[in-house]
Amino acid sequence: MASHNSSGLKRDEKGSNIQVVVRCRPFNTVERKSSYGVMDCDSNRKEVVVKTGGMNDKASRKTYTFDMVFGPAAKQIDVYRSVVFPILDEVIMGYNCTVFAYGQTGTGKTFTMEGERTPDEQFTWEEDPLAGVIPRTLHQIFEKLSENGTEFSVKVSLLEIYNEELFDLLSTGDDVTERLQLFDDPRNKRGVVV
Repeated sequence: MASHNSSGLKRDEKGSNIQVVVRCRPFNTVERKSSYGVMDCDSNRKEVVVKTGGMNDKASRKTYTFDMVFGPAAKQIDVYRSVVFPILDEVIMGYNCTVFAYGQTGTGKTFTMEGERTPDEQFTWEEDPLAGVIPRTLHQIFEKLSENGTEFSVKVSLLEIYNEELFDLLSTGDDVTERLQLFDDPRNKRGVVV
């Protein structure tokens, strides 16, 4: 997952507008029975250690450092508060901010971004333990805008890139499998447009 803001505001000690965040999901039921872990996540040191050899081969380890690391026990709200919450004021000010989830199929992108609704419970965006980044962000944006008491307009896009094809996940048309097209902005002001 990467978060980006185009405001030029400095958000971390390195002064970068792009942060790379890793979230390692826990084993699922099938994996618990037949697999062993090859990764260690250290949130304090912001490192992921990958064991490339056997279980006890200490010489075969590679360490990767990121802006933030969340291990298998990380809660949805902790990921949200650390990654998205800090850029919400910039969104409200009108800056373009992006949270980009990337990874192989089955690595937990959908759970992190969309989450789930806890069945038969009435939770706020902050309380629901299973809510993902998207519902939390939308709820908080509208909460903040309503508190301000000003007139506002919100434009949201939710796109998926799958097998190098681009899809609009908010499409109201009958054919949600219709591919979107990318074009270079002829005025060269916005780069690529959908």
